[in-house]
Amino acid sequence: KMLFGHPSPWSSYTTFAIDDELFKYGDDGFIFFGKPKFNETTLTNTSTVQYGKIRIKQILSLVENQSTGRKDVVEIKYEVTNRDRVGHSIGARIMLDTMLGSNDSAPFRVPGTGAVTTQTEFVGEDIPEYWQAFDSLENPQVISQGSFLRGENDPDIVQFTSWPVVSDAMWDAPIEYERPNGDSAVTVGWYQMPLYAGETQTYTTYYGLSELIQDMRPPLGLSIYG
Repeated sequence: KMLFGHPSPWSSYTTFAIDDELFKYGDDGFIFFGKPKFNETTLTNTSTVQYGKIRIKQILSLVENQSTGRKDVVEIKYEVTNRDRVGHSIGARIMLDTMLGSNDSAPFRVPGTGAVTTQTEFVGEDIPEYWQAFDSLENPQVISQGSFLRGENDPDIVQFTSWPVVSDAMWDAPIEYERPNGDSAVTVGWYQMPLYAGETQTYTTYYGLSELIQDMRPPLGLSIYG
């Protein structure tokens, strides 16, 4: 288990800001184009919604993991198309309610920072390329890994924080530095930018398994990711 709620998930969600109005993907009040469709050949689940003239396609795909070499990472992608004759301002935030194994307060590790157990925010060039979450930092049995940067519309802001905070705040969630995360979560955000008539913008992040370390008990433990 790497997210809260399996097998009936509900606590992770994606927010879209359209001209400063907030929409939660999957909520009522939009046009829904049929049920989600799963393609067993491509291992892809797709669904499409529309808010006014803004059409959003969600594409969830199992892709190859750079760490393990297996298809055990989910590519979370949204294609946002402006079908209007005028431009609109569009932003997005993907929120993942992390739960590793039985630990709903899963701690993180971030390259260049180390263990992250308190509310932490990275902006712009300070955003790490990847991150990891654990059921335990001392003796992990379940390890997940996310990737922020793969060269296509990299995010503007990333938060490792408390789920109650980011669940209540669909946008611009406050950060209290040095306050423990407790019930932990990760957000990946893109600021609002113009999307002109007929244009499409893509928002993507990755989340899946990391290499399972068999023994990381003190006094010595070593893991290398390249």
